[in-house]
Amino acid sequence: MYLMIRWFCAGIIIFLIIYSFGRNRKMSFAKFLIVGIGTLLLLIPFENYFIEFETIDELYKYKYSTNIPEDAIILYGKDSVKLIINDEETFYFAKDENGYKLSSNDSCATILYHKIVNDCSIRVFRFKKTNDYYISIVNLSGDYKKISDSEQTKFNSVVYNMSGKDYYYNHGYVYDLNDDYYIEIDGEKVYFDEK
Repeated sequence: MYLMIRWFCAGIIIFLIIYSFGRNRKMSFAKFLIVGIGTLLLLIPFENYFIEFETIDELYKYKYSTNIPEDAIILYGKDSVKLIINDEETFYFAKDENGYKLSSNDSCATILYHKIVNDCSIRVFRFKKTNDYYISIVNLSGDYKKISDSEQTKFNSVVYNMSGKDYYYNHGYVYDLNDDYYIEIDGEKVYFDEK
């Protein structure tokens, strides 16, 4: 549905441009305004103003015309949701008290930290300007490591076999990281300084 609406808006814009220039080389202000508004509708998720998605499944099905795969990892934050599919595709969606919202950019989280410690790549993402932080830890050595943190986060662990080697992926959510926050990998604490 999401793409159909965008294609419909794009068709109208293309028609108006061709029609406007075909009849008259001058584009009136009204035609310019219609083309401008139509272009904006292609770029922003205007559906958020009149559609509320009660579940992340409804939103995903609306935007991608398919169901969320059963093996997907869903991390629920206070103001957002992170959806990980086969550790290849990651989507972030906003949420509020009314439900889930479309994002103009599904990867609208920024990497705040990236460290490699004890053969593990640790990344901390922040969703927009919220206090929702998502932790991703990839074990690069291929052996199991015990992972925990100072907030007793429940990490979702998945093992992927690539080229005959197992890789452990761990994902977790933390609300409002503080200066005392640390991740512990096989007993070694890793602290992150606020930037």
